[in-house]
Amino acid sequence: PVFLFEVFSRVAYLYFLLQAALSWWKLVSPFSGIGSTVALVFVVAVSAVKAAVEDVRRHLEDRATNRARTRKLQPDGTIIDVRWQDVRVGDVLEVRDGELLPADILLLRAGLAEGIAFVRTTNLDGETNLKVRRAVRLPDWDMEDTAGEVNLNRSSSSSSIGPCGSSNRGVEDRGIRRNGGQQGSSGNSKSSTTTATATAAASELSASSAAAATRSRHLQ
Repeated sequence: PVFLFEVFSRVAYLYFLLQAALSWWKLVSPFSGIGSTVALVFVVAVSAVKAAVEDVRRHLEDRATNRARTRKLQPDGTIIDVRWQDVRVGDVLEVRDGELLPADILLLRAGLAEGIAFVRTTNLDGETNLKVRRAVRLPDWDMEDTAGEVNLNRSSSSSSIGPCGSSNRGVEDRGIRRNGGQQGSSGNSKSSTTTATATAAASELSASSAAAATRSRHLQ
């Protein structure tokens, strides 16, 4: 039914369908409607066979792609072979030179200097030139055990993040303060400041940095 709906949604097929139907009406056509009906059925049957062959071929290609193998890093440090269809968000994968990427991934490490890798995206956009990709930089501080204060100043539209009890100057020296405007300096002015203590736990940082999807790119 879906195939017939798609076929007769086209103007050409709909025109021949109406012509075949009217050919059986003696008041409109003096000829028999067998010829028009047989021709229409033949064309629709050929289109159905072609669509079925394409669906089967697409299914076989999808199954072959989903059953391709890649290497996955386990929490204990071992590497196992898994199918592309078993790759999930957060998995850390090992891709070697000349292999297809099983998913949209984030580059954590590369064999070349400075964490540089060259990727060819011919399967996506048809371009054959190599594109440079760089590995992400790890944080400078220990994110597994980090505690600090988040200060929001509504009157001056400013915010700062730093260790507990740290001064604004110390926060600026670490380069992690963001100011949206200058703070008010009036002694009688009332500034509504909200202080919250934030604790960041990122023990699974490396495991959550590889995203799984279905696209594939060629890695050089």
